[in-house]
Amino acid sequence: MKTLVTGSRALVVALVLCSACTTTKSPVTQIVVVVDSDLKVPAELDTLTIQVTGAVNMPMASADLTQHALPRSLGLVHSGGPLGPITVTVTGMLGSTAVVKRVAEVWFVDGQSLELRMPLSRACTGAKRMCSGSMTCDSGTCVPSKIDNLPPFAGHVLPFGTGADAGADAAGGGGSGSDAGADGAVHMRDTGVVVADGAVTPADTGTPPVNAAPVCTIAAPADNSSFTSGTSISFRGTCNDPETGAVTTGLSWKSDQDGQLSTNANFTRSNLSAATHKITFCARDPVQSTLLGCTSITLTVSAQPPIGATINSVQQSASSAQPFSTTAGAITAQGSGTGATPLTLGWKDSITGSLGTGASVMLASPPAVGTHVLTLTVTDAQARTARATSTFSVLAPGQTQLIAPYSNVNSTLAGNGSAAVPLVAAFGSSVYAADTLQHIYRFDASTLSAFATLAVDHPPLPDLVQALAFDATNSFAYIATKTGFLVCPFSSSTGIIDAANCTTYSGTSGNNSLPDKDTTSIVRMQAAGMGMGGPTPYLLIGTRKGVFATTTLAGSSTGVRRLSGVDINGLAASSLTHLAWAATAADGIYSFDPANAGSSQHFTMNDSLPSNSVRAIAVNEAGDTVWIATDAGIARYTPSTGTFTTWTTSSAPAPGLASNDVRDIKVARTTINATTRDVIWIATAAGISRFDPSVPSFTTFTTADGLPSDSVRSITIAAGVKVFGTDSGVAMYTGP
Repeated sequence: MKTLVTGSRALVVALVLCSACTTTKSPVTQIVVVVDSDLKVPAELDTLTIQVTGAVNMPMASADLTQHALPRSLGLVHSGGPLGPITVTVTGMLGSTAVVKRVAEVWFVDGQSLELRMPLSRACTGAKRMCSGSMTCDSGTCVPSKIDNLPPFAGHVLPFGTGADAGADAAGGGGSGSDAGADGAVHMRDTGVVVADGAVTPADTGTPPVNAAPVCTIAAPADNSSFTSGTSISFRGTCNDPETGAVTTGLSWKSDQDGQLSTNANFTRSNLSAATHKITFCARDPVQSTLLGCTSITLTVSAQPPIGATINSVQQSASSAQPFSTTAGAITAQGSGTGATPLTLGWKDSITGSLGTGASVMLASPPAVGTHVLTLTVTDAQARTARATSTFSVLAPGQTQLIAPYSNVNSTLAGNGSAAVPLVAAFGSSVYAADTLQHIYRFDASTLSAFATLAVDHPPLPDLVQALAFDATNSFAYIATKTGFLVCPFSSSTGIIDAANCTTYSGTSGNNSLPDKDTTSIVRMQAAGMGMGGPTPYLLIGTRKGVFATTTLAGSSTGVRRLSGVDINGLAASSLTHLAWAATAADGIYSFDPANAGSSQHFTMNDSLPSNSVRAIAVNEAGDTVWIATDAGIARYTPSTGTFTTWTTSSAPAPGLASNDVRDIKVARTTINATTRDVIWIATAAGISRFDPSVPSFTTFTTADGLPSDSVRSITIAAGVKVFGTDSGVAMYTGP
């Protein structure tokens, strides 16, 4: 049952959909709408909707044709107020698509039951049903929708004909056509009702009331509300059945844009599409499941403004010219963002850390020396974020930037610097670079000038150089190659290695011989020793089958083996702890005392290493921190706590490592803003990463900054200058 009261005088319409309907006993003032079609049910039509407007507006009624076929009838019962006009709109649906529509403008006649035939013709589907103004489609022709006289309702419903008589004559009120079938024989119960103070009671006609559809109300949101995309929208509704009371099951909310929304009376949604939505709330009748009571509202969802972040300017003393200087004043940055307001703008510097929030920020003066990555993060009211970055360099007075394209260094290399340089080493301010052509070169890190190739007057070295170390006291240079270990005369005053008079050790037999001729690494250190005279100097030689430890620094084969059978990639040592550290190719890391065969400790992925394939290892000056380079990122080991901390490309703080494929790692003791701390330099397959763990922050150097190649093999530090061996030559960096 649906009843509506409008104005001071009520026009009351009772509505019921059935297969066929009849009236009995006392006449009532009513119009019986009869609907039939030559379209197939349910293949071409599966639902009818009927809307009554005009002197009264009724909620939309609907009928499910999959349960009961056509013809169907709708009783409109008048109980007071104006007799018209009313407009009846019948729409045939397939799913959510309107297939065909018919409109009629009619009047009640007091005390009479009239019949309004509304044929839905195939000829009125698609574009053919588009009639304008006060016209409606009948059998493919637009005719007036106004019907002056309706015929009496005969008390039963006949199907429409399927030929020329399939549509009613709108102008004449709709004749029944030829009798194309037997009487439907399904009779309508009497629909007469009256309204008293809003209550629905049976009319005094001696006939039973009609089973009416539930009446639904949408409490929230309000009709014609507007929202912004992403906003949480609260939906609340109630449905009551005139016969049984509150309806709490068989509920449904639908959007004509997004489809089914919920089957609960109350819910929230924050992901409605940006569009104008017709929201329909329905309930199934508890007695007659095919009968729906529905109501609808319209709401609009507007698209969110796009989220964005822009760094508009980075300036020092009103100038954007770079590089900036430590002596030219404060560095300021201005930014802006877009998104759902209010916006929060947060700033962070890769060297100095958080800078606060706002449209503009200022770096501490004097600014820290180095390459800064300034990051602006914009967060909007919907918790969306966007980032923008700006990179700039700050130099000390007279400081040189990352050298590019290193022509003053690479011009003296074989092949004009095109050869890969897998090794760089340092002695004082001299830098030594070994390339894949088996030559060693010397550079002056203080002047960035190159000296002659050490093998210009001699044949190349026996094989690829893998490590280089110096003993100024005994005037030796130690060279590890793939086919042996070389001890060469060396001048600490000139820095020249006498490559013509080297002694090669490659023997692997006997307890005092090298574990393997493929030597990979060299380190000099002080160990506990066997006597009472204090620490003993050791020379450690890493090989593919363990470590050779000798106290005869001239390079004699006299010594002891440690970590036998272990494939060594690199060695490091602390002069304070007298411990050596070994990086292995597939077995993690070891710490050991070369004078004590049983002193080693072993750490693997089970102890939180990123990988058991360790490429390099470094110990800081204090000997209390060990840095580990692996093929899956870097790690820091703190002996005092026995703990590992790891970093990868995806680790905080952003941007993380340049690559998880790490080849070398070095620790530089650096003073920034009068504070001295360790800064870690990392060679990767995608450039150089500079990591300041005290901030913490990562800075990346690539070919865009002047590196000859992003594939970096090795790092050394000479007189404060960082030197990188790459696949396309040597690079030097003088920043902190």
